[in-house]
Amino acid sequence: MEEFEDTLKSEIEVMLTFDSKYLESYEGDEIYHVPAHQAEFDLYPLIHDAVLLTIPISHRCGPDCQAGKDLQKNIRQDEKPDERWAKLKDLFNE
Repeated sequence: MEEFEDTLKSEIEVMLTFDSKYLESYEGDEIYHVPAHQAEFDLYPLIHDAVLLTIPISHRCGPDCQAGKDLQKNIRQDEKPDERWAKLKDLFNE
């Protein structure tokens, strides 16, 4: 593993309501009920999930990247795939 720095972009929409009657009729993304006497709403779980979903699975490198070439060597199989599964590779091709 190596350290790398990247810029993340994400959009998050949070719908809050003090009136629980909107929870039943609202169709769409999640809406959160905040009791009328509550002055604060914790955004941490929503921001945490948005950031985690924005982080790429792995950093990307170009065609000349040695780390990418090394990874491809480790991923490739040297043996021929089992012929019984060969028809599955074209299952979604039309």
